[in-house]
Amino acid sequence: MTSLKTFIKINESQEKISKIIKEITKEYSRDKVMGMFYRKLKSRAPDDWSDQGYNSEMDWYENEGRGDIENQIATDIIQEKARKNNINLSQSEFADLQNWFYNVYDFD
Repeated sequence: MTSLKTFIKINESQEKISKIIKEITKEYSRDKVMGMFYRKLKSRAPDDWSDQGYNSEMDWYENEGRGDIENQIATDIIQEKARKNNINLSQSEFADLQNWFYNVYDFD
């Protein structure tokens, strides 16, 4: 049986995550996030991506980028909302939010 202390801790964690999710979805549409992604991709992809044998900047990124842009965007947005709301996230809460973010803002 779950102790009251554990139950309260789980509930507080869920409240923090829910508050940040609500803030993110209010401000960041999928189009806005994808716009952020493509701007970062344009600034990261080398000018000679076609000379390297790639068909597009996205083709280059899929081989060379290894998900770093998605990770940076998710991390920046989650941290921004946590700071704005004065919320300290545990590693597991942060990981839960990242997983949620990747599912909602599907970068594929």
